[in-house]
Amino acid sequence: MDHLPAVVFNGRFDILAANTLGRALLAPMFDRPGRLNCALFLFLDEPRARDLFPAWDLITADTVATLRIEAGLHPDDPDLTELIGQLATRSTEFRKRWATNDVRTARAGSKTFRHPLIGEITLPYETLRIDAASSQIISVYTPQPGTPEADAIRLLASWNADDQRNNNPAEGTPRRHDDRQDR
Repeated sequence: MDHLPAVVFNGRFDILAANTLGRALLAPMFDRPGRLNCALFLFLDEPRARDLFPAWDLITADTVATLRIEAGLHPDDPDLTELIGQLATRSTEFRKRWATNDVRTARAGSKTFRHPLIGEITLPYETLRIDAASSQIISVYTPQPGTPEADAIRLLASWNADDQRNNNPAEGTPRRHDDRQDR
């Protein structure tokens, strides 16, 4: 899937894989040192996260509500416990949202990005479970053909064409979950 941004997450929001366009769309998140995790980016790199996601309040509320589901499904997961503890001790915003006890998940919708190269863009997305027994999900951003959003994604693809042509598997793979520098 090289013409649409796509990212694979686990239930803790660790990024497990991404195609070139997914990496380009979420570039500020991939530039962050340490564990490659959306929740850590949203709450511990808040100024850059707010820049990338104009609807930061909504995205963070959805993220925490989904983490609550994961905590209910896997209460003995040490990595999840560590993540929630880290967020709770380092982010007042996370603590406020966690205290609401909200539980929900988003399977489809639209997300607005304020991208450093292509500007503000709202993209529809679909989130699909990779297999029924797995907590891995893939999010694919799907602009309608012929729209300014589709043109922006094509432009982003052209700016990243050298990365895609020269991409070896080791470079195109996100940092592993256990590469933690955020401790």
